[in-house]
Amino acid sequence: MTPTDHAPANGSSITILLEHQGVSVLLGADAHPTVLVPALKALAEDRKVPLPLQLDVFKLSHHGSRANITVDLMQAVQAQHYIVSTNGAIFGHPNDEAMARVILKGGDRRKIWFNYRSEHTVKWGAVDLQNRYGYTAELPAGAHAAVNIALAAGGIGKGPST
Repeated sequence: MTPTDHAPANGSSITILLEHQGVSVLLGADAHPTVLVPALKALAEDRKVPLPLQLDVFKLSHHGSRANITVDLMQAVQAQHYIVSTNGAIFGHPNDEAMARVILKGGDRRKIWFNYRSEHTVKWGAVDLQNRYGYTAELPAGAHAAVNIALAAGGIGKGPST
């Protein structure tokens, strides 16, 4: 069993599921998986849909921490696009275990978007890993570049980068 996040500050964060014009985005904040998983299960039950819930975008909880991105969470939700928002400077996120869970359990057509190019993120952009495990990764072109995701009904794609 994976040790999970129990930090009070992280547990007080607000997670939001946005749905608009056919696009769904889960903003995971720093949510504890022990709270998020039951909420996702309840939503699936209420909607009478099977797990995992199928979303367009999931901004990973707690910057891709191993204590927040658990196997149970990945069994409750899958997305076409996963966003990792961190430079990894303080805690070394995203953790390898969390990224492996996304890659192995995150669904068939998954793309991982990173907002920073760092030692903790560039390894996931390696072409051999992407080919071996059937995912794609998008990283900014440089240290001060951005990655933009265009969300629109009927399709999600790469927006212009700076």
